[in-house]
Amino acid sequence: MALRRILRPKLNHQHSPEAQRRAAELFARLQFMPRDVTLENSQLGGRPTDILTPANAATDRAVLYLHGGGFVVGSPRTHRVLTAYLAKAAGCKVYSMDYRLAPEHAFPAALDDTVLAYRELSEAMPSDKIAVAGDSAGACLSLSLMLKLKQLELPQPACALLLCPLTDLTLSGESIHRNRHVEPLLTREWLEVNNEYYSADTPRDDALISPVFADLSGLPPMLIQAAANDLLLDDARRLHAAARKVGVDTKLEVFADLGHDFQLTPDMVPEAQRAIAMAGAYVKLRQ
Repeated sequence: MALRRILRPKLNHQHSPEAQRRAAELFARLQFMPRDVTLENSQLGGRPTDILTPANAATDRAVLYLHGGGFVVGSPRTHRVLTAYLAKAAGCKVYSMDYRLAPEHAFPAALDDTVLAYRELSEAMPSDKIAVAGDSAGACLSLSLMLKLKQLELPQPACALLLCPLTDLTLSGESIHRNRHVEPLLTREWLEVNNEYYSADTPRDDALISPVFADLSGLPPMLIQAAANDLLLDDARRLHAAARKVGVDTKLEVFADLGHDFQLTPDMVPEAQRAIAMAGAYVKLRQ
């Protein structure tokens, strides 16, 4: 109800990106951070970065988190409650990086920022002690990062957490139409405009923009969390099927009666808190 009534009217393609960003920041102020998590403002890869550290955090492993928001909206601040809960669940530091946004910075700016951040973090600890995570567009960016690492022949992370992932910027999944009356947050029109902002002159079926069309072989284990009412449900299902087909260890969890990015509200929604707890347990198992 909060997403549908408060945030969805503001995340509208008819509003400027700046107005949408302000609305997302204001919505985040309605949320409550969990106890026993400290926040440090730092930098990673030359970009502002939140470092969220839970009590008794492991010092030899970490999560690199990439926020969602259609590549146009969002920041570490808008996702601070989610990342704080994830830090507690994973028992380690979460680095939430503020990559550059479209339309001011189209592809590949966000990916370039992410690669630099990952490489800097992997200088501080082995790559197999780093998990990469993200929601929505941030999950897409996580996949693009791993595909880019594969191109560069660099070590992959231990695993990936992909929450309600956007994987197809052509919006060809059937759930885009099937779930349009039950999805509480997204609209196809909003996605279309943002995808155009981000892709700019790059074809939207390019593998580094729409990872569902990529050769996923050689990628690390993935936990994919999806929501049954999400416009992007089929993005998650198709990614899972494509990854399994080439031998990637992937697990898909679909949460009933929930919409896109429900994990954003673990302080309000029990299912969101449970999903993040499951994601944290997955990280502990894989690192």
